[in-house]
Amino acid sequence: MTSFGRRLRQERDRLGLSQEQFGELGGVKRSSQHLYEHDVRRPDADYLAKIHGAGADVGFLLTGRASASSAGEPMLSVSEALAAFRAVADFVRIQGDDVVSHDERQRLFEFLCRSVAAEPNAAGVGELQVRLARRWAS
Repeated sequence: MTSFGRRLRQERDRLGLSQEQFGELGGVKRSSQHLYEHDVRRPDADYLAKIHGAGADVGFLLTGRASASSAGEPMLSVSEALAAFRAVADFVRIQGDDVVSHDERQRLFEFLCRSVAAEPNAAGVGELQVRLARRWAS
């Protein structure tokens, strides 16, 4: 699977925007946009919500799959994907940034996405935190 940064660049290119223009849509400077696209830093949920409002496919950015699935797999809504993203970010903050590697963060996020897709609208924020804690412990 391609990296988040590469998918972000693909979305920016699809929309025909420069790094500066796309960063402005997300409320960040061009330098932050550059760091996101090179997987040096990760954007927050507010950024994702803003670029979604401008037409970016946040489902694709977060999962690597286009929002409209032709494979018939259950897909997450943007709000579900953002909730999973926020849950992982909060979990990492509680555990400590140096404790949870970027690879493990991605695995936790993918786990939550699959879990929520299997039970649409069944998981609130508290339930997402419980699922993460169980997964982390295993």
